[in-house]
Amino acid sequence: MLSKKSYALIDVREKTEYNSGQILGATNVPRRELEFRLSQLVPNKSTTIILYDNNDQRARLAAETLQRNGYTNIHVLMCRAGFFTALAAIIVFTLMANFYWPLLGIKP
Repeated sequence: MLSKKSYALIDVREKTEYNSGQILGATNVPRRELEFRLSQLVPNKSTTIILYDNNDQRARLAAETLQRNGYTNIHVLMCRAGFFTALAAIIVFTLMANFYWPLLGIKP
């Protein structure tokens, strides 16, 4: 449950977008469901909430909605187009360098 953490990292993209890549530790709450689910996930309205999506548009709208509903510590993480593609490339490279290449006798 997010309320036990010192912050809540929320991915406001749709489930299919979230499944294609997300930030470790993020909870998926699609923008259209936010008003209905957030009070259960983050009951303390002073908890730090970090919102993100692919291009910041939904995250900004979500931040405005949360402010109107009394949440006081809201931040939008700037994620531009290609962020998740770049993140995936870094992860794949790291996995290859640390696990696959040594099996082939290649030193990174």
